[in-house]
Amino acid sequence: MGRVKRLLTNWRILILLVSILFALIVINPNPWNKGVTIRFVDRNSSASQSGMVGADPALMPMSKEKIIAINNKAVEDTDGYYAALGELRPNKTVSLKTNKASYLLTARPLVENSSVIGVEDLGITVYNAPTSNIRKGLDLEGGTRILLEPADPVSASDFDTLIEIMKQRLNVYGLSDVTVREAKDISGKRYIIIEMAGVSEEEMKGVIAKQGKFEARIGNETAFSGSEVTYVCRSAECSGIDP
Repeated sequence: MGRVKRLLTNWRILILLVSILFALIVINPNPWNKGVTIRFVDRNSSASQSGMVGADPALMPMSKEKIIAINNKAVEDTDGYYAALGELRPNKTVSLKTNKASYLLTARPLVENSSVIGVEDLGITVYNAPTSNIRKGLDLEGGTRILLEPADPVSASDFDTLIEIMKQRLNVYGLSDVTVREAKDISGKRYIIIEMAGVSEEEMKGVIAKQGKFEARIGNETAFSGSEVTYVCRSAECSGIDP
């Protein structure tokens, strides 16, 4: 008994116990966590129009919004989620409940050659609800890694700007578990590596391959579009502003 008391009064042991306690609070383990967590929501989809948004990349995994029921039927995993989607009928209202809110969506008809052949996807990409706040990354969770090479030669400053633009663009889509970084080969050629945990190759192509649209409007008229912009000044010197 005296030995245990000495251990509990040792400052090193106390620091260790407090560290373990804080680690458990941050990790927030829950091996029985049910539902499917929302990874991202497609723009102009039925889910998007109902007010749903994709996951905030800054949120911890256990804090992200997850779907727990569709049409009052419990959803425990991705198999249950897609099984529930298979029961939807065109132009019918879908009740979707999450751990944060409830939504009413409309199941849009999927049309081919003027014939309704089913129901459009609701526009929600999901994955099994995590059991802790540990970010597993690409190696453990799986996902997709792509290597991008600029189509034309670019300067070092333009390449750095390109990486920042890619990061901002993916943040706008609300994608989580995304890594954007630079890589070089032995000859010094620079590439951009993008990694998305838990995302398929087709889903990744759908996000990366979309071209952004830039235009300036005065009232309801377009003054100029991105194709008319030949150069963008990013410093006070070239803009004619004296510091």
